[in-house]
Amino acid sequence: MDVIILAGGFATRMGSLTKDIPKQLLPLGNKTIIDYVLKSIEPLNPIHTFISTNSKFVKYFEDFIKNYTGPLSLELIEEEALAESEKRGALSSIGDIVVNRKSKGPLFVVGGDNVSDFDLSKMVKHFEKHQNDTLALYDVQDLSLAKLYGIVTLDGFKITNLTEKPTSPSSTLASTALWLLSESGQESLINYLGLDFEKDSMGAFMAYHCIHSHVDGLVYTDSWFDIGSPEAYQAAIEWTNSEGDLS
Repeated sequence: MDVIILAGGFATRMGSLTKDIPKQLLPLGNKTIIDYVLKSIEPLNPIHTFISTNSKFVKYFEDFIKNYTGPLSLELIEEEALAESEKRGALSSIGDIVVNRKSKGPLFVVGGDNVSDFDLSKMVKHFEKHQNDTLALYDVQDLSLAKLYGIVTLDGFKITNLTEKPTSPSSTLASTALWLLSESGQESLINYLGLDFEKDSMGAFMAYHCIHSHVDGLVYTDSWFDIGSPEAYQAAIEWTNSEGDLS
């Protein structure tokens, strides 16, 4: 299994916080956001862990990898973009790695700004048992909050519908940027990229994929932060302070 960590955005909604540093390297306790992401995928024992970033921030991640002392084999993938307007999109970044690296077996995709205490090995065990692409879900437990996320409905484990930011949510189960894609799921992504659809919205692909393939959702009830705004970052800081720093 390989892992792709998506860190190619310019985090414009974070304002001055990310003017001169990638969001994933912002401090969280005595570590950084990406340290928490890497810690969460260690139990997966991936063969390769690719960090996909842009040209503006590539040097920061080069320095991070040089100083990294953890057990994962990290490889940096650069998307040639110096500004948001030059980006080809998160999905294209995943597709490039799938095509160019030609890795075999399942692929775990992780949003580099998704911090959680999820046991991601549960997704691997579920995949091994059922052989279906698997998406981590988080119950936001509030219909008003559900309007801010991609919301799914389930039939058992199977995702029967995924709607981005619905005005009338069918549930409070939010999709996360934590995917486990089979080889056929990766082929589905490549096919999607050949169509005239949104290339930067991960939710847009997953909604398409759930229609055309069997995708399971695994519900987590622990802590999860999608750090896309200063407010979400502050909430993650408060959680870190209350839970204790990453060991």
